[in-house]
Amino acid sequence: KEIRLPSILLDRIIPASSPQLPRNHLLHWHKICELLRNTVVMISAKLKKDLFYLSLLSSLLLRSSEGNNVNCPIKPQSSAQHPPLVIGHRGASFNLPEHTLAGYRLALEMGADYIEPDLVPTKDKHLVAVHNIDLNITTNIAKVFPDRFRIITEKSGSNKTGYFVQDFTLSEVRQLRVEQRVKDTPARSRFFDGLFPVPTLVEIIDLLAEWTYNAMPVLGRNPDMARPGLYIELKSPSLLLEDAEIKVEDLLIETIKAHPHSPDLFFNESRCASLKRGEYIVPPLVMQNFEYETLAHLRSVFEEDKDTFKNVIPPSILIVSHKMCQDPEPLWNEIRSVKLDGVAPEKSCLLEGKAGEGRDFMNTAFERNLAVHPWTERAEIEFVKDRFVDAASELSYLFCDLKVKGIFAENVDVAIRVVALGCEADKKIEEEEIVEEELQATLGTCGSKKAQEWLLGFLLVLSGFVAASIIFLLRAAKRQLKMSVPSNDGYDNSVDVGEINDENENEII
Repeated sequence: KEIRLPSILLDRIIPASSPQLPRNHLLHWHKICELLRNTVVMISAKLKKDLFYLSLLSSLLLRSSEGNNVNCPIKPQSSAQHPPLVIGHRGASFNLPEHTLAGYRLALEMGADYIEPDLVPTKDKHLVAVHNIDLNITTNIAKVFPDRFRIITEKSGSNKTGYFVQDFTLSEVRQLRVEQRVKDTPARSRFFDGLFPVPTLVEIIDLLAEWTYNAMPVLGRNPDMARPGLYIELKSPSLLLEDAEIKVEDLLIETIKAHPHSPDLFFNESRCASLKRGEYIVPPLVMQNFEYETLAHLRSVFEEDKDTFKNVIPPSILIVSHKMCQDPEPLWNEIRSVKLDGVAPEKSCLLEGKAGEGRDFMNTAFERNLAVHPWTERAEIEFVKDRFVDAASELSYLFCDLKVKGIFAENVDVAIRVVALGCEADKKIEEEEIVEEELQATLGTCGSKKAQEWLLGFLLVLSGFVAASIIFLLRAAKRQLKMSVPSNDGYDNSVDVGEINDENENEII
């Protein structure tokens, strides 16, 4: 239809500044439709382009996020998602002498989430596991090398006397045999003294790999979901650097990188990259230390060498002594400047002192999103605080009341048993979370369906509005305007359409 429209009506349809259509009183509606169609095509193309770039950017951001977030968190989101971690303190050191392959293996058999070696370097730069740099504490070195003790003077001016591991080669250390460290209690057997050698870090990783790949499947345990890890402490790094010029942090990195099982055991980026809500996997490797500088150096190496470590950064845990937590304010101030994933306080930090101090410590740690793994739980009454009848009740308080996320235990079996009992409050939380997840799943499905229905309805309403507007304009123009008759050279523009004034303007429109 060709309809003659007054300028005032034309202005309402097409602005005077529009270059797409000629401003005359005769419009071909198909041209308007063509303009509208072209406009829709142009907008659609732009939207598609924008959405393409937006989706590309989103996918890149998501991929980047996944690339930088392939770490298993040391702290579960809630106790209902994973019970407290049991860390075999130097193995199963109540049952067998500490830092022996047999003790580590027994801890794994009992169900420990971690085995925890204390690592020190030999003179020829091999990492071995013993209590600390003085070999006389847990080995028979005084009998094998009686004249090899000496005195170390620290920067602080204090003297240390002992048979120091950095003075002995690995072949010399292999001649030693390990003894039970806690000798003044009849609860610990001495039958195993002198049977086991000092293990190296390489042998410990071999043990962990053998347990994970060979033993666990035979026992019906899925190594992909319940794989135990290694919780490493480097002993006296500053002193060793000063006394023997051995940077033990670099020695640790070199040993881990060189071991053939490290890529899958410790740096398999696929294990934690796709964790869903409510899922938890034990981080395969954890670094703990008393010294901030050591943790910071290790973390920087893991972060920088992405080719080797595949963006997997082991959690960093600061060990906190009873003395450090007596005045906690400097401790927390110092922690602010360091990247940490948790703290390992001496057990007395939580169970001694004024009423509420333990809860204050826990609350401060939780505010900073830090996991708390106290040390050390031992079954003997002499190591249990007076207000508890035994180690099990003390553990129950730590787990259920203070909500610690893990425990260093020498009696691994006791800790595993208390963990299995659980906490009543956690059982209720677990039930509530199950209901919440089911509700969210239902709402998510309904929400998606509702969203589709709303979108479809909106599009139908929008289409109807556009069509009705065009029909309304056509009919209004037909009623109010006279049709023009074409002449040989175009249209007769002299046809009177009536004077348009303020009174009839809205009516005509």
